[in-house]
Parts: sequence; structure tokens; C-alpha cells
Amino acid sequence: MRESLVGLPLQRSTFSQLWSVGALVGSSHVLPDGRFGARLDNKGNLLVDKGHILAMKRAFPPEPSAAFLTALETRRRNRCAALLDSVRQVDAPIATTASGLVAESGLLVRRMADVLPYAILTKFVPEILSDWLTTDPILELTKPDRPSPGLQLTHNLEQLAVWCERCGWPPARVRADWPDVDPAVAGAVIDFSAAHAGFGPVAWEARGFDDPAFVLRMLERMEPQNVARPAQGGADSREIVPAAPVGMDPLDVLMSWLEFTEFQIWYIRHAFFNGLIPRLSALAKCEQREPQTMLFMSAEELAGSWPTERELSLRMEAYWSDSVYLSHNDVPAERLSQLFVAPR
Repeated sequence: MRESLVGLPLQRSTFSQLWSVGALVGSSHVLPDGRFGARLDNKGNLLVDKGHILAMKRAFPPEPSAAFLTALETRRRNRCAALLDSVRQVDAPIATTASGLVAESGLLVRRMADVLPYAILTKFVPEILSDWLTTDPILELTKPDRPSPGLQLTHNLEQLAVWCERCGWPPARVRADWPDVDPAVAGAVIDFSAAHAGFGPVAWEARGFDDPAFVLRMLERMEPQNVARPAQGGADSREIVPAAPVGMDPLDVLMSWLEFTEFQIWYIRHAFFNGLIPRLSALAKCEQREPQTMLFMSAEELAGSWPTERELSLRMEAYWSDSVYLSHNDVPAERLSQLFVAPR
């Protein structure tokens, strides 16, 4: 399905529940032993059994009942809400002991793993819902009452570009002189980056909106309109996962899934940058080791017996020697260490 998707052992741990995809839509009975065929190979490629997808599509109710749709939507929203709850606010207290930090990190990884199977479902559930709706002469597709996450992100970026222009710092100049720019402009870019951390590629270490340099690159591509106010805020989790009402309308479910399709990577990257990174940093300090070495342990190892220094060294060597993966995900040599320092 995807090539060179992830390379870090800790992130690979979050793919441990892909086998449960069928159960999430009540289709596990059509799969061998109830398990969906999906795995990551040793190159980080995501392999998916297309026959299993076809079998699940055939098992999907041709006209889903209100109860089925509500259960489908509620289950997904609950998992997303649980993940966000585990992240909490960036400035919320985190554990102060190694055992506490390991427990909190493990919970985050498990809840990421609970959300990830929905990435597979987005490949066909919205299509099925859309096909069903368009065959119903009574239902009518309507325009969403709010912009999609991608459109809102673009609008926020436009706002930032306009504000920089008005400050006498066009995006090209900001990028060329960074970080030696006006403190207010630098602060606005860094704040934007922090607010929108989570939007970006699948691989955690691939540059996304968490990185001010990435934000500056995107700013240069903008053709900003005359927006009246400067950029503000990022994704609001309260808007993302409101409670699913009983007896949801099929059209509402479809629109919710289409929105989730744009947010699915954000959930995992947001949890990584705002939840996991602070805890791994604190844990590394407790254990007197380099924070980036934590990324080369699996979740099971982090919670149990840690690999030897020799094993970690071999994993890091293999990772940095995979030029195809690093090039595909645009990972420079300094990227892993940058993950654990404040953006600038």
C-alpha cells in the first residue's frame, strides 16, 4: 500500500493492531482467523492483502442501519478521544519517575496503535458510504458547514504569510535570513509551528509543520490573499472528536469520515510531538542517555528489558545506512536530535 512508510522501531510498534481492522466494522468473520492481512516489512513498506479488503467491502451492509452507523462512528471517535486524552496539554504535569514515564509512554503507543487501523478503513469506508448515499434519491449531498482540515491549514498559512509581509518580512526573506529575523516574526513562525505540530508525513522524523524550517518552505509557496487578521491557533481537538449522537445521519457519518481522512496522520504525529517526545526526553534524562536512542526501542522493550547498547548501535547504523528510506522521507543527519530540542 505504501513504500518506505516508517523506519523507527518505536513507531513500528504503533502498527501492531492492524490485524484488528475487520473487527472495527463487524467484518472479522470474513477474514482467516478473524485477522486482517497487513504488516510492515523490514524496509518499512506497508503490505496489505487486497483480497481481505475486497472481502470486507462485500461484507459491508448494502444499506447500513442507523444503529450500525452510530456504532461505527462512536467506536472511532472514542479511540481518537482516548488518544488525545493521553496526550493532554503540552504544559500538563508528566511523570517524574522512570517507571511512571515508561507507563505513560506505553499508554500513548497503545492508543496510537488503536487509532492506526482506521487508516486502512479510510481506503474504502468513505467510498462505500458515498456509493450508498448517491443511490438514495431522497438524500442530497450538501456542502460542509466548515472548511476541511487541509483547507483550514492552508488558510492559516496564508494568514501567517500576510502578517509577515505586513511586518516587512516577506516569506522569502524570512527563510533566507532565518533565524536572524525580527523577533516578533520569528516568534510567530515558531508559535505557528507548535500550534500545527502533527500535520505532515506519516514518518515521525520526516519534516512536517512541527519544524519551523518546513513552515518557512511552505510559506514561500503561498500566494496570500488580503487576509484581515494574522495566523492563529492550530487543530482544536474539541472540534475534532465531539460525541457521536445516537442515530446519526448517513451523510453526517460520511462527512465525519472524510474529515478524519485528513486528520488521521495528525492524530499520531500530534501524540508523538506533544505527548511522547516530552516523556522520552524526561526518561532519557532519568536514565542518562541520548533521547534519540529511545526511538530505536520497541514499545515492548521500553516497558520491559531494554536492548543492549550494541543492539541499539546496530539498529541505528542500519537506519542511517538506508539511503532509500532517508531520501524518501527527507531525513537529514541532524533530524533525530532536533526532535528533542525547542524549535528555532
